[in-house]
Amino acid sequence: MIVSKLDAARIQLDRAIQCFFDGDHVSTITLGEAAKEILDTLLEINGKQSSTQFLLAYYQENIASQTTIREFKKELNTVKNWLKHADKDPNTQCEIEKRDGIFTLMQTIPCYQKYAHQCTVEMERFHQYHSEHKDEIDAIFITNS
Repeated sequence: MIVSKLDAARIQLDRAIQCFFDGDHVSTITLGEAAKEILDTLLEINGKQSSTQFLLAYYQENIASQTTIREFKKELNTVKNWLKHADKDPNTQCEIEKRDGIFTLMQTIPCYQKYAHQCTVEMERFHQYHSEHKDEIDAIFITNS
């Protein structure tokens, strides 16, 4: 099977959404973040703002203006990196929450749409979920930030 980078990102993102609805937040984050890395790069290569660039600008403007991209990425990628690596302390544990999966999907789906100018059935499914649970999702991020 031959796939493009965009195909790979779409496949990973659709599976991440399916995992979210199955309650598998570890796979949601792992697959969603893999897709986001591809999409961020494709956007940047094509002169468009990536999700990381957007979030950093927001963070610098509203929270901590002196934050470097390196510091921001370290904080932003804490859960993703914990899921990918065991070199620092292989015996640690990490609390993976539903909010982590939601945050990943809320970053990655717009990247796909911005680059591909389309939306899959799974992405529409998550948009519907987000619309139906907007107050609950907002509360998760406001009370846990």
